[in-house]
Amino acid sequence: MVDDFIRNLQVGDDAISRWQAFHDRFKENEVTYEELRSASNSSRRMMNMFMSRCHSCEGFAVWIKDRIVWPAHSVKVEPHPDIPANLRDDFIEAADVVERSPRGSAAISRLMIQKLMVALGEKGENINDDIGSLVKKGLEVEIQQALDVVRVVGNNAVHPGEIDLKDDAPTAMALLQLINLVVERRISTQKRIAEMFGNLPPGALNGIAKRDAAKNVPSE
Repeated sequence: MVDDFIRNLQVGDDAISRWQAFHDRFKENEVTYEELRSASNSSRRMMNMFMSRCHSCEGFAVWIKDRIVWPAHSVKVEPHPDIPANLRDDFIEAADVVERSPRGSAAISRLMIQKLMVALGEKGENINDDIGSLVKKGLEVEIQQALDVVRVVGNNAVHPGEIDLKDDAPTAMALLQLINLVVERRISTQKRIAEMFGNLPPGALNGIAKRDAAKNVPSE
């Protein structure tokens, strides 16, 4: 349609060439320029780029179409140092898009919980079943609740239900913080305890082993 419009313009070949060049640039780029010519000079005007000034602080903002690109506003949440290696890139991606696409970030968080189940000794096939299995093994109530929050909200991000995450960056950010909490409580804490226990004197370790073995001897 646009090509037909350009061909039917009742102007000179030079103007048609400029229109065609502009049209080609516009198809390739979100931001491009339009050439403005007069009898004495020529200039360029940017297209799809705008500036606004805040009435409160009088600061300026730069917009591309309908989104602010400057000042850049990036929320930083880093993955826990002990997060499993196969979750690190997912976490970084979810954190990177949390403001631009809260729903996408939440969907990635749900995927991370599924992978995390394997690191916690479960199958990683059904998150709900895996959480139930962990509960039977003595999972703390607050960690169970954190896992279920990420599971339920993440499910709604993939299959929209009662929770609408389209513009809810704070909730998507909270999911990442909950994942870090689970890693801290179920991986880091246990690793630190195991390291400290392993550093006990050999005599103490042998005494503990004998004590626990005695508990398991059936009474006659």
